[in-house]
Formats: sequence, C-alpha cells, structure tokens
Amino acid sequence: MATPRKTPAPAGYGEIEKALHLLDMGESARWVAARLRGVANPAALEAEALLRAKERSAARAVLEAELLRLAGPEDARDLGWFSPAAPEAPRPAPLAWLRPRTDPSGRA
Repeated sequence: MATPRKTPAPAGYGEIEKALHLLDMGESARWVAARLRGVANPAALEAEALLRAKERSAARAVLEAELLRLAGPEDARDLGWFSPAAPEAPRPAPLAWLRPRTDPSGRA
C-alpha cells in the first residue's frame, strides 16, 4: 500500500512554534525577535515588532493565535502535512508494557 504524500507545513509554522518555545524558555525578547526576522508570515512580522517594543505577552498571543490558525480545525482535517508516514500502522496500546502479562492458562 502506498504511503500518503505529505504536503509541506504552512509558511512560518515551524519558525512560529520555535519562537513560542524560546519565549517559554525565557529567552530575551530581542533575540526571539531576531529569529522571527524574515519569516514569510504576517503574524510573525507583527510579533517581531511587538517583541522589539517589549510587548512580550502581546507577541505571544499573536504567535499562539497564528499557530492555531495554521494548524487548522480541531478535527485535524487540514493537518495532512503533519500526518505520520504510515497512518494505517497499528499503534501500541498506551502503557501496555505496565500491564501484567498472563499466560494462556489465565495465571499472571
């Protein structure tokens, strides 16, 4: 079975996600603004200007809203670019390794 082709991530998604992570880590606003320079996304430009004006929380709100917009609807129909290589592959049950194993006779 052929694997579905991934579409590229929307412009600026990775850079915006990284900028939010850097803000969470406590990096300086000027340094994060420099990382957003040249990103092909209007929200990134707005956040860069806000960070240079020392409006850290406003810049964070702009970046978070844009990240949610780029991610698409909650049901993830627009996240074709984020899908795994083989979505039909079965996934292990969460924490399956913690469950006690039983032998065929039913004993633990």
